[in-house]
Amino acid sequence: MTAKELLKELSNLESTIRSKKVMAKCFRELAEGMTSPKISDMPKGGNRDSSPMMTALVKALALEEEVVRLETLYQEKKIELYELMESIKEDDYRMILIRRYMNKESWSEIRSGLYYSKTWVFELHKRALEKLDDIIKQKSELD
Repeated sequence: MTAKELLKELSNLESTIRSKKVMAKCFRELAEGMTSPKISDMPKGGNRDSSPMMTALVKALALEEEVVRLETLYQEKKIELYELMESIKEDDYRMILIRRYMNKESWSEIRSGLYYSKTWVFELHKRALEKLDDIIKQKSELD
C-alpha cells in the first residue's frame, strides 16, 4: 500500500462515518416523530409487520453500532499513520504531513506556519509522501 492509498483509505473511512451518522440521525428523528402503534384487543389479521417507528428505530440503532465500529477502526488506522509519520527523520516532511493529515490544516495555514512559499510547501509535501512510501514499503517487508 502506498502513502496516498493509506491517506485515501483514511479519508474514505471518515466520509463513511459522517454519512452513516447523518443517516442514523435521520432514522432516529423519523422514529421519534412517529406516533406509537395503537393497541387494541381486537384480533388482527396474519400480517405481523412491525410498526414504521420500530423499523426506523432498528435501522438507527444498527447504523449507530456500525458507526462505533468504524470509528474504532478509524482511530486505529489514524494512530498507525501517525506512528509512520513520526518515523520520518526530516522535521519539515513530518510537520507538513502531520499538519495536513492529522490536524486538517489548509495549505495556506501550513505555508504561513512554516514561512515557506506555496511552491516549496508542495515540493516538500511530495518528498514527504515519497519518504512515507519508503517507510511503508520497509515496514511491509519486515511483516
